[in-house]
Amino acid sequence: MTEQLVWHRHELPIFEELLKYRDGLVADYMKGFSILEDAVLARSENTVDPRHYNDTAMSQAEGMLVTRDPKTLTWSTNFEAWKSVGIRNIVKQQGNVVVDEQIPADESVKYPTAMQLLNDYKDELFGLVYSAIGPYSILQRHVGPENIEGEYIRIHLPLVIPKGDIFLEVQGQEVEWTDIFGFNNQYLHSAHNYSSEWRLIMIIDLSRKACGLPPGRYFSEGGQEREKPFVRGWVF
Repeated sequence: MTEQLVWHRHELPIFEELLKYRDGLVADYMKGFSILEDAVLARSENTVDPRHYNDTAMSQAEGMLVTRDPKTLTWSTNFEAWKSVGIRNIVKQQGNVVVDEQIPADESVKYPTAMQLLNDYKDELFGLVYSAIGPYSILQRHVGPENIEGEYIRIHLPLVIPKGDIFLEVQGQEVEWTDIFGFNNQYLHSAHNYSSEWRLIMIIDLSRKACGLPPGRYFSEGGQEREKPFVRGWVF
């Protein structure tokens, strides 16, 4: 039996509950701004930031996040193209919490809807992140090593999505950000924004139990993201 990698809105009732937070999440993030790019640059930090990674990690990240120059049509590494606001991040190994991070109290007041979501799901919520990807940018194939024990699925709640060719790829499957969906981030996935505008979603790492799914499995595969990047058979 083939393992399911992607869940759409009609497949998991929890998605309807999470959609109730969407308007508030957008309003909180856009408060004081009328243009998404302005909000992103003011509120979010680079997700891949030298302040949080050593030289080796930064070197390994080279080429993972690329942007195409619309004038020269050339691609180059651009860590400015993926920005985020982390609300919560929990990582477990062998049942023990090894990372437990939460947005500082003085910052959390800016995001009351996210904090309500966090309070509503408590220990079932492993990750909660506003995630923005810039125009003409690709986050190349990668896996989620923090979910190696398969305790949760990653949910993408679309907040501000531009028109155009923009999607998440999961092990060869393309999923558009036109509606909420979940996926198994233990498998290779990549994010593509070929539009001229920023894209904003909320990443929600929610336990399989809360989603009504059976336990996941320990995952030891992956690591081929650099060797086999996702291609459609054409060059953009």
